[in-house]
Amino acid sequence: MADIADVHQDYKLWVLLHQTSGMIFEARENELREYDITTMQAEVLFAIQAIGGEATPAQVSRWILRRPHMVTGILQRMEKMGLVKKNEGFAQEEHGKTHND
Repeated sequence: MADIADVHQDYKLWVLLHQTSGMIFEARENELREYDITTMQAEVLFAIQAIGGEATPAQVSRWILRRPHMVTGILQRMEKMGLVKKNEGFAQEEHGKTHND
């Protein structure tokens, strides 16, 4: 059985990782504010680019570990914003709209 000191150390590590994750997320949000996109939209654009420039919503969903219906909604909003272009069932990155600074 685990010693209480070990459990306490594990919890402290978890808290530290959680706080670090939150700080990184906030810093990324601040960077993306300049381009008027959310961290989720940036994540979708990165996934499409990593997959090869075009991807199905299911591929994006698997890549970013989100449920397909969530990704479909995100892609629909991004299409209205001109960030992606629907191409016969594919979500395709529109060149010149992605900022990877």
